[in-house]
Amino acid sequence: MLIAAMMVLLANTDRVGSWKVITSCLVLTGLVVIPQAFVAKWWHLASLRFLMGMSLAGLPPSAFNWESLPPRSAGTFHRPHAWVLQSAQFFGQVVGPLVGGVIGVHPGLRAVFFSSGALLFLCSALAIAASRPHRSAMRDAAMCG
Repeated sequence: MLIAAMMVLLANTDRVGSWKVITSCLVLTGLVVIPQAFVAKWWHLASLRFLMGMSLAGLPPSAFNWESLPPRSAGTFHRPHAWVLQSAQFFGQVVGPLVGGVIGVHPGLRAVFFSSGALLFLCSALAIAASRPHRSAMRDAAMCG
């Protein structure tokens, strides 16, 4: 909860912004997930899972950054992207363990951590690509007004 509160403060500032928080959280989580394939003791895994939880804590508050919405939708309940994010979250909570179980049974448990890390790095690359049009629009708006 403390990490999520700090990340929301960073995401709402003009200096950092939500896209940088989302990208850095995804990269940090990917860096913490991959070493989990090589643990030898339970407390190594517990420590890495704790760090993973800390690095994941910034994603939900940054993704639900309501400050980026247009002013006309500020008082309404129907946010344009809230239902998509919530649906994707619930979809991932069902499909993620299912795919992880299949990967863990056939290639092995280490492959779960490698594939999870690769997926996190892919998502961070997609977040960087998605933030480029947003950053250029913000830069253009700053120059015009």
